[in-house]
Amino acid sequence: MEYLEEEYPDATAVFVQGCGGDQKAYPQRDLELTKHYGKSITTAVRGALVAKRREVHGPLRCVKEEVDLEFEEPPSREELESRLESEERYERRHAEHLLGELDEHGELPHSHPYPVQAIGFGGDLTMVALTGEVLVGYSLELKERLSGPLWVAGYSNNYMTYIPTVDDLYAGGYEADRFVHLTELPAKFDHSVEDRVLSTATALARRVAPPDER
Repeated sequence: MEYLEEEYPDATAVFVQGCGGDQKAYPQRDLELTKHYGKSITTAVRGALVAKRREVHGPLRCVKEEVDLEFEEPPSREELESRLESEERYERRHAEHLLGELDEHGELPHSHPYPVQAIGFGGDLTMVALTGEVLVGYSLELKERLSGPLWVAGYSNNYMTYIPTVDDLYAGGYEADRFVHLTELPAKFDHSVEDRVLSTATALARRVAPPDER
């Protein structure tokens, strides 16, 4: 954004991230590398600005709903107390938080509200905004389901955790289950997560499309 605004002083650069929860630039963890990647993106934007562009018209249609995402069975008090002895500090901190929730509320939540938003620019563009660090499979699947130009953004409206696909839940790993210890959530999502997100996003995207494209 800084490089672009230096080059185009009358512009305000805005970054909208796609479904990049399982995408990463390598190598990383170095300020100079970050600057290098920023310059690479600037070059791509500069190229897009001189290429033939497609106009986007109205009418503007916006809808937003929440769907409950279900967790797997939360850990018992005994499980959480045993985690207090873990060598991993994040696991200990997570257990301490959940024990506090149990003491205060008597139980742990079984679901979490998940906002989904769709914005239609006439028939020229549909944007679907998903919450959290959404894995790329969601974007690929929505582009299979929906016709016309589509942009699927993650990291929108709220933040909670990674949003894994069913395949990733089966595979396990950082985004699917280990990351939960860095959050305040009681457990990883159950296997209904993908269908709940995709069915809600698909329905909302169709609601903002022109009548002849729904």
